[in-house]
Amino acid sequence: GINGKEYPTQMLPLRFVFLQEKRVLRKAGNVDDVEIIAERLNIDPLALPNLFRFVDKYGLGWARNLRITEEPSDNGETSRSLRGDVRGTKPGLWFPVLSGTEQTFVLIELALSLARFSAQLVPTMLLLDGGIWHFETNLLAELATHLSSPAYPFQTVIVMANEPKGLANLRWAGWQVAK
Repeated sequence: GINGKEYPTQMLPLRFVFLQEKRVLRKAGNVDDVEIIAERLNIDPLALPNLFRFVDKYGLGWARNLRITEEPSDNGETSRSLRGDVRGTKPGLWFPVLSGTEQTFVLIELALSLARFSAQLVPTMLLLDGGIWHFETNLLAELATHLSSPAYPFQTVIVMANEPKGLANLRWAGWQVAK
């Protein structure tokens, strides 16, 4: 921690927050959610719960009340599971039962919160290469609008394999498109 407080990451002179494309989509009970999500965000698994309060306070509202519970796994051991209230779903659902888009909501919320926290201390760039390619136009526009606001004081690069519908609206909002 810093000054006796626990934070989600160690601060370096420059920080890249990178949400990897690999989508989770796994069957319940096979792998520890904390390990998978920490790997996608390239953070220490012990730091992941420290992000939850930042998601609730500064997030987009796509995921709230994130928490870790211990569940018995298929092999008889205990694994850590992420639960939360995700937009468009029943509250408290278990991460593995969420759809790919809903899992992406959670991962983006965590990545945005990590980048926002980091940007308070060091220059930060957010690289989103995680599942956004299948977002509908309105979700992509909502994300782009939020990321364009001063509340998110970091640079963002969104990697997409295909040109999304509504790209003209994103360009107009100040986004640059590189092919």
